[in-house]
Amino acid sequence: MSRTHYGAYVLLWMFSLMECKVPDVRVTCIFSEECVLPCTFTHTGGELSVQWFQQDSLILSLQHTGNILNNGNLQFLSDDVSKGNASVRLSNVDTRSKGRYRCVVNNVTQLYVAATVEAPIRSISMVRSELSGLINCSTREVYPAPVLQWSSEPRVPAGILQPITRITPARKGLFTVESVLKQLNYSKLNISPGQTLVIPCRAPKHLQSQSFSVLWTFSRENQTTDVLGYDSWSHTSRKVWDQAELKGDEALKGDLSLNLKKPTASEHTGIYTCEVSGGKTRHLIQTRVKIPDGKPGEASLKYHLWMLGIVAGLIALLAGVLIIKRYRAKTAEDVEAGSNLLPEASAKHSVAEVKKDESAMESRGFCAALLLLLRTCVSGITTTKDAHVTCLFMEDCVLPCSFRPTGAVVIHWYKQQIPVHSYYYNQDQYGLQNKHFSGRTGLFSSQIALGNASLVLRRVKVQDQGRYKCYTSTRKGNQETFVNLGVKALIQSVKLEMVEEKIICVSQNIYPAPELTWSTDPPTDTRNLQNQTRRSSDTRGLFSVESSIGLMGNVSQHVYFCSLLSADGLQVWTASLHQQDELFAEEGSAFLVPCIIPHPWRNFTLTWTFIRSAESLIIFTYDSRSRRMVNLWEGRAEVDVELAHVGNASLHLLNPESQTHSGFYICTLHSFQVRHQVQTHLNVTLRVPDDDEYDCRRSWWGTAASVFIFLVTVSVALSRCLTLKEMLLPDRQAQDEPRRKVLESAKTEIHRVTSITKQKLSEDPDHILPHSPIENSITDSFTPDRPQTPTSAILTLLTTDEKENERNELEPESAERAEMEIVIHTFYTTFENATPELTQINGFR
Repeated sequence: MSRTHYGAYVLLWMFSLMECKVPDVRVTCIFSEECVLPCTFTHTGGELSVQWFQQDSLILSLQHTGNILNNGNLQFLSDDVSKGNASVRLSNVDTRSKGRYRCVVNNVTQLYVAATVEAPIRSISMVRSELSGLINCSTREVYPAPVLQWSSEPRVPAGILQPITRITPARKGLFTVESVLKQLNYSKLNISPGQTLVIPCRAPKHLQSQSFSVLWTFSRENQTTDVLGYDSWSHTSRKVWDQAELKGDEALKGDLSLNLKKPTASEHTGIYTCEVSGGKTRHLIQTRVKIPDGKPGEASLKYHLWMLGIVAGLIALLAGVLIIKRYRAKTAEDVEAGSNLLPEASAKHSVAEVKKDESAMESRGFCAALLLLLRTCVSGITTTKDAHVTCLFMEDCVLPCSFRPTGAVVIHWYKQQIPVHSYYYNQDQYGLQNKHFSGRTGLFSSQIALGNASLVLRRVKVQDQGRYKCYTSTRKGNQETFVNLGVKALIQSVKLEMVEEKIICVSQNIYPAPELTWSTDPPTDTRNLQNQTRRSSDTRGLFSVESSIGLMGNVSQHVYFCSLLSADGLQVWTASLHQQDELFAEEGSAFLVPCIIPHPWRNFTLTWTFIRSAESLIIFTYDSRSRRMVNLWEGRAEVDVELAHVGNASLHLLNPESQTHSGFYICTLHSFQVRHQVQTHLNVTLRVPDDDEYDCRRSWWGTAASVFIFLVTVSVALSRCLTLKEMLLPDRQAQDEPRRKVLESAKTEIHRVTSITKQKLSEDPDHILPHSPIENSITDSFTPDRPQTPTSAILTLLTTDEKENERNELEPESAERAEMEIVIHTFYTTFENATPELTQINGFR
């Protein structure tokens, strides 16, 4: 096989390796701005055709005929595409611009471009309602919809913050996010008029190491005005109120407290907001300031005067009662003294003494009540309402209780006369504790001296709910505080599955029992659903809810929704199920298993599960929070996570096989209190490959065949060369032996002829030598057409001899040919050894 054939096979092999590889790039475009989709190629001349596709739809074309299919928002980046730059500029980007683009040059795909669209967050608005106490956080015109999370500092347990978040589509496919949260506490300051007011504000730690700005504002009666501004980069302040200022040295350290000199009630009572901005952080601190009217101490003076008047009135009333009682007693004694002659005098005298004692006891009781009332007014003790606390099942909970510390204290906690916890002699006492609370109660020992008698109840149970009493006793009296404890077990999940001809909805471990409702999409009359719901409780007191409805018509025509509403109305869990019609795919052909959710979700997890022969296998998971993706079918299936964020979580099977990939595919999405599931049965069948795939496969088969033929050819050629070398070596040795003998005899003859010739020439210089037999044989072989000299004859025979030698290596030699070859070599050797005198004979030159 020639070298040209080897080179052709090598080129074919390299071309087949490169034929099916098409690069893929990702581009992020900003909403309403321009975006460049790259595509470069090498143009070798000739006709040129450039096409751009978006999801297999032709959007831009440049043909060799000069015709251009143009799009208003899409144009070529270069004026001369023939130079190898087919990149395009996408102007006025919107949400429809996202997707996969394909650049095709002369019907050959050059590049795939995956374009995503983003409308970044420009600003965040945070507003508090004075009347409702709700905090509203919102941002507008964002894409994709962002994840909104609430947190507090100091941190509160999970479940305390229960915001209501709503994501709504705005113009041009953008999103508006609004979230409302009930404020847990509110900083308040009460100050007397004329005193210097210091409103605290401190920048977050991560902003103190970089430049930031602060703006103080004042709000009252829905009107907001600026108070003071400060920039840490330039160290400059902007005052609007003359009496407001910051401490420059402290501001650089992060202390941005506002100092307000001589505030007045009419002008400075309201809400002060400290807004700290830096980088992508916006930190707000709000403080409500109340300044009472009047001069300092005027309110306290009025209070004491009122109390003094009340006490004086009570004393006068008591004196009047005592005078009346004394007068009645005196009258009774006079009547008794003038009735000595009556037979019943002694009995009446005893009755008078009894009435006198009763009057004295009433006077003492009235005085005790008056003293108690006076003590209450002086000490300022007031009766409080019951506190209400809701605890989560199997979590720790705090029952609040406080008192005024005055030395040693005795603390008793009761639940409807059942001892819960006791503390006296400066230590916990468990002797009288009920066994139901054993090992589950405790106090804040380090804070008892500060007046904190709150009870910690661990691993709360349903049986713990009820009314609790906190009893404290000090030198200055006793105190009782009541706390109503409620228990709830949150809804953790809702499971929706299809069993035969029914849809079953199940949720477990809930307290109190929730309310369950069914719905469908498209909507259906709930009376036609005919649901059967059953609630049951376990030994812990928790409820399990199970409900089922019958299928309506074709199973793929409806999406079924099961919603659970908690007893307090704060939780709404929804599970939905959609089973699609059976799908058919051809083996070896890429296929898309659809999974479309009703609206885009944020903060979700996506799971794809494959079920075949009662075996369940999780093949793909994705967490939108951490952007963590696990693909157990790497190279066989993939999911575009960017599309999943906008509602398309479809699974792309790259090369399905009939035996391996036929079965049930379940797409499950989890979000906050929402679970959506799409079930699809896929049947992969055998098919005939299409032309494009056949060409691609043929190129790989050609590659394999080329490599195989190349290796076989090389191995055969090497083996044959070695075989011929081994075969020719003995033949040449055998041929060389007779030739050596002939040459030796020829040399002897030449020497003899040469000596004779020299002798005759010396005797007769003009003598012409006759031809020798050898010379005659050579002369006879010459052609008569062209007379030849002995020299030319010798050269011709030598050339012929070389060709004959090449033939003799491959063909059997005849006896005549071998003899002729011996004669030629003999004469050639003789001629080489001839003397210069001999070369002059018979016209040799």
